[in-house]
Amino acid sequence: MRPGPLRALFAAAVSAAAFASAAPAAAKSAARAPVQGPAVAVVWDDRGEAAAAKFSRSRAENVVSLLSRGGLEAAVFPLSRLAAAASAERRALHLVLPDAATAGDRAVLEAFVARGGGVVVHGSFSPVLAGFFGLAKPVVSYGRPSGGGAWTGYRFDAPRPLNAPASVSNRAAMVADLSPAPGRGAAVLARWRDERGKPGPAALLRSPAGFWLVRPLYDDGPAVARSELLVSLTCALHPPLWRDATTAILRDAWSDAAPGALSFAAASSAVLSAAPRARRTLVSTFLDAARARNDAAETLCRKGLYGAARTNALEAAAAVVRAAAAARPLGPDRKGRPLAVWAASARPPAAAGTWEKAARALVRAGVSDVMVFAGSLAVSPALLPGVPRDPAVPEGDPFADAVAACHAVGIRVHAWFPALRFEGAPPDRFEAFEKAHRLLHSPEGRALPWLDPAVRANVSAVAAAAATLAKRTGIDGVNLDFIRYPDAATREKRSPAAVDGVVRAVRAELRDAAPGCELTASVYGWYPKCRDTVAQDWHKWLAEKSVDRAVPMNYMPTLAELADLAASQKRRRGRILCGIGAGARESWLSPLRTLEQLRFAYRFGYAGAAIYVFDDRFLEEFVPVLELAR
Repeated sequence: MRPGPLRALFAAAVSAAAFASAAPAAAKSAARAPVQGPAVAVVWDDRGEAAAAKFSRSRAENVVSLLSRGGLEAAVFPLSRLAAAASAERRALHLVLPDAATAGDRAVLEAFVARGGGVVVHGSFSPVLAGFFGLAKPVVSYGRPSGGGAWTGYRFDAPRPLNAPASVSNRAAMVADLSPAPGRGAAVLARWRDERGKPGPAALLRSPAGFWLVRPLYDDGPAVARSELLVSLTCALHPPLWRDATTAILRDAWSDAAPGALSFAAASSAVLSAAPRARRTLVSTFLDAARARNDAAETLCRKGLYGAARTNALEAAAAVVRAAAAARPLGPDRKGRPLAVWAASARPPAAAGTWEKAARALVRAGVSDVMVFAGSLAVSPALLPGVPRDPAVPEGDPFADAVAACHAVGIRVHAWFPALRFEGAPPDRFEAFEKAHRLLHSPEGRALPWLDPAVRANVSAVAAAAATLAKRTGIDGVNLDFIRYPDAATREKRSPAAVDGVVRAVRAELRDAAPGCELTASVYGWYPKCRDTVAQDWHKWLAEKSVDRAVPMNYMPTLAELADLAASQKRRRGRILCGIGAGARESWLSPLRTLEQLRFAYRFGYAGAAIYVFDDRFLEEFVPVLELAR
């Protein structure tokens, strides 16, 4: 990891005995010598079918993000390069959905554990890995809660690893049942809980080789808990990693609040000097709290008490971030301009519990519009006639709840509608659309989960669905997403005219069904490249008023890259909401870097901005910061 100013505070080695009650046996013999490069690696399975490999890689990237936000760097490798991932500098491996693991992979892992390493498995039905971990042979079956509903997360039953949260929220309709093999040293640490709190199958197991998560962590429930769980498991495998993880938490908070700051004193001075006179008392209050926690963290680290030090470091970092947000308000450029968020589920974030609480949080953050996922023609949360109900929404109508709660506090609601995407359709529905020649095809002739925009039945169905959403739910707008070809390699000729026709048809239907309903489109930012590659001619849509506003997904990790992209959108910026990827894979911004991009968007003259994505992380980290920056 990058050298930091607190490195000297952590020079003392951590005794493995302090972790013996929670760490697997592998940690007891962990090497204490300094390592070069990341001591952690995350491995994804590249050996399965393309869709499975893509999913494994996306989950692996999620693990990297969660570790990073907890202060741990990780290198990334495909399973085919497991030997490189398990090289001498590595101390912990995360294997994400490694179903294709072989006997050769097991031999690599056995050698890795024998020299002091440890492994965390994130979901697998591999009998090879299960045997290595001392678990019973996995049965490829899933179980639902006996009382109905869904599994809502899991809770530790046994003494948990240092700093692991007592419970983790992660919703699942069904989970696999995996158990320790007798006499092999494995044990259950945490079990799933249903909506009534009743325990179910094992969720997390421990063995001499490491830890086994029965199901990968999905983007549900408080993100802080997911991050701290993975950091806790990783550091239990190699306790000296607590030093790096805690150092990074503080260092990153300083540099985030004041780029270039190498100490709390430097960050504090820069933040306070940037604050308007009217806000200096508030900023000083946050900085005083941060200083107290920062000093406590340093003192505890000198004593080798890393668990307590980390708690203080996290609180110090949060206070520094809030001080910086209060010191740099968005200012008058924001006035009158909308701030939207995309909500990736019709259900409210778990951290809110209800849409009423979620809506109140959005108001505090200054959000004016929310684009709520409304399903597609493949599957929908009980919104569209003739479309199968989304099994993830077993009862009720969460979309209607979202509309009612947001309207009650003055927030406008748009139906986020993936117009041409057909993912998640039940097999019989997919086959019916394929037989009716309504789907696009790959260069090899394989049917894709994507509606062909040149088929008249698809154009009519998309337009009718948008009109139904507007008429039945009383929403303020429809946001068309995936209104393009999937990529530049589809077998069919990519026709901008065909995609244009879908947009115009939706516009016409909305005029008749809901004249006041706004139509927006989520689009690729680089134009005209997107017109030439995926037939998304959104400048034309704005010019001919087929859409009221475009929302280019300007998901850039740095302000300089965003400014470069924005230059190509200058001509129509007055009808553009600048999409900011706070939670996007391409960017993954901190709250302060999100504020930085919001300031730019408003000063540049965009009509407004839209943040991806409204979830538990947004509630935990972004709402307080946006509230302070208003």
